[in-house]
Amino acid sequence: EFFQQFRAEGSGSDLVIQGKKQLLFRSLRNLLLSISTVRPLIMAIDDMQWVDSTTREFLEFLIKSPIKAPILLICSGRSEPDLWCPMGNEYLIRLRPFSVDQSSQIFSSVLGTERLDTQITSEIIPKAGGNPLFLGEFAKTLKRQGVLISDSRKCILSQHVDDMRIPHNVHGVLSAYLDTLPGPYKHLIQLASIIGREFSPDLLLLLADIKGNNSELFSFLERQGFIKKKSSFRGDHYHFVHHMMREVAYHSLLHHDRRRYHRLVGEAIEEQYKKNLSSQMGFLAYHFYYAEIWPKAMAYTLEAAQLARQTYSCHEALICYDRAIDILKKDRSGDKQEKALQLYKWKGAMHFCLGQLDEGCSSFQKMYVTAMKLVDHEAQAEALFRLGWISFYDHQPRVAIRHLSSAITLCENEFLPEIRLKAASFKGFVYSVMGRLKEARTLVIQALDMSDDTTSLEGRLWSLSYVTQYYNWTGEFDAALDLIKEVESLNEKLKSPYFNILLSFRKGLIYGALGRTDKAKNILEKGLEHLETGDERFWRPRFLNTLGWVLAEEGNLKEALRLNNLALEEAKEIGDAETTHNAAINVGENYLLLGNLEDARKILDATWKEVKRPGISYNRWRYKTRILIALGELYGRLGEKKKGLYFIGKALDIANKSGAKKHQARALLVKARLMAQTRPNLACNHLEKALTLANKIGVVLLAERIELAIEDVKQSKMTL
Repeated sequence: EFFQQFRAEGSGSDLVIQGKKQLLFRSLRNLLLSISTVRPLIMAIDDMQWVDSTTREFLEFLIKSPIKAPILLICSGRSEPDLWCPMGNEYLIRLRPFSVDQSSQIFSSVLGTERLDTQITSEIIPKAGGNPLFLGEFAKTLKRQGVLISDSRKCILSQHVDDMRIPHNVHGVLSAYLDTLPGPYKHLIQLASIIGREFSPDLLLLLADIKGNNSELFSFLERQGFIKKKSSFRGDHYHFVHHMMREVAYHSLLHHDRRRYHRLVGEAIEEQYKKNLSSQMGFLAYHFYYAEIWPKAMAYTLEAAQLARQTYSCHEALICYDRAIDILKKDRSGDKQEKALQLYKWKGAMHFCLGQLDEGCSSFQKMYVTAMKLVDHEAQAEALFRLGWISFYDHQPRVAIRHLSSAITLCENEFLPEIRLKAASFKGFVYSVMGRLKEARTLVIQALDMSDDTTSLEGRLWSLSYVTQYYNWTGEFDAALDLIKEVESLNEKLKSPYFNILLSFRKGLIYGALGRTDKAKNILEKGLEHLETGDERFWRPRFLNTLGWVLAEEGNLKEALRLNNLALEEAKEIGDAETTHNAAINVGENYLLLGNLEDARKILDATWKEVKRPGISYNRWRYKTRILIALGELYGRLGEKKKGLYFIGKALDIANKSGAKKHQARALLVKARLMAQTRPNLACNHLEKALTLANKIGVVLLAERIELAIEDVKQSKMTL
């Protein structure tokens, strides 16, 4: 019921799928927390090397959650732990191979004897390499073969070591053990291996065409150590004791027999679960794939992929799409292009969801080529939009703009308004990030107008989001706040955690700029509290940095310095250049306000050295303008006014070009201060212009500083 309720909630859109997964993870975590309030909870998960990717992702989420609770998580597995271990190395316990003495004790224990012959300890036991599974099965196999003669006191060899056929690995041991079973039992184990590691006795008996009460069959196999019974609310099931035994049994069958049995299992599941097939989609897809019944394999694989997407299991959905593409290659019947087109789109979206940008780009390119062959203009335009979208996040903005422009042109020619809306709004966003605000304006406003007619809730939300960000950067704060109200209202329906975070961040920024610092602090602090594992890596440094800036605006400089330094450390750790530079500038400005010019110089000079390096970095225009203004103020206060004016001149060039009014006002304020003593009339002109800009965009605290500066310059003129 828990999962069914969640599946029915909200949208399964690709763009918000990660946020939806966070909601699911949060609900599961809260369920475990509730249990732990009644009594401490211990979770033990074995065979982690076989655990699916989404489960590993949830365990990492649970471990990194900031909430403290009496929950102990124990994970054990084979193979290299980096591939499956959700904890850090500091919590890792590596079990080394047993020594010869320890191996001898295992060997003796399995055989039930006190002492081993020296030939066994020196020549037989070392062949197991200290592997406990190998040791146990090795001892049983050699005893069954009559190679070992043992009683409770002693175990000896019945023949010389050179005359013995000794298996060289665990598979060899298990294969030899399988061969010792009587024919009917061996066949039953082989059929069980077709079903999977876990199987129901009813399904196995149906497959083996065995009728009546056959509990003794299973009891015998249990006693022999092949399978183990497991009871649950679904009834009795069995599973292989060792996964490798299942592999050995499976590969002991001929290929054409495996195909036939997979088909029979698939058909039996269809019959047995015909009233609830959705619960068996993954198994049906698997069995018909290996049965090479391609139409059924494709249908069930796509159903399984859809179920994975509904539960936000991106890894599992991607596995399904890869298998579906493989089926298309193997199935020689029918037209494959239409299906391939949709599969490439879904596959690209899942790669993006997982942060696999190169693979995502490759899928969308294949989608575009296939659409060209089919002369499907809508799919072509969608593929171009997706290529532009993913190229931007792969730090290729010029490539992104080229793809998005092509998508817009195609949409205009073929009348495709929905895709045109997405491409135009995203292209406007890319221009904004690159500092081309004047070009961005037409696109983001046009896209917002188009979104009035869209049926896509998410399309409207993204358009509103891009325009809100644009207004924030151009200083149109009241207009931005109006749009934020609509975003909040629409997100009540979409329920996207991503937009919740974005709203908190944008509102904190805007209220801070407007001088409503109490409201800004409250929003940002609450936003920080509600950040979840997975969100906090990207967003936490940004929230901390913005909160520090707001505190500096209201004069709480020590706490501001602490938060900005913390944001700087965390942003460096994740390689977020934008937040790293913005936090460093805030730290430098805090030192300036505290009168610590030497520390201000160190951090601002070092940051300028990084910022002026060639290359593409998103929002560079914003933090480049800010660092230039800060350097202008720094060198003015150090008495190097000529150098200060040089930096301010460059800052004004960028601010005027971008149209960022707040930057223009701040730069004019600093420039006026630098000129106040030598050219007071010109300084007053700059300040009047700065005040007009500040009042126009409603930045109260900046306007107050400018008014104070005007009074200072006028007083200075009177003194002169």
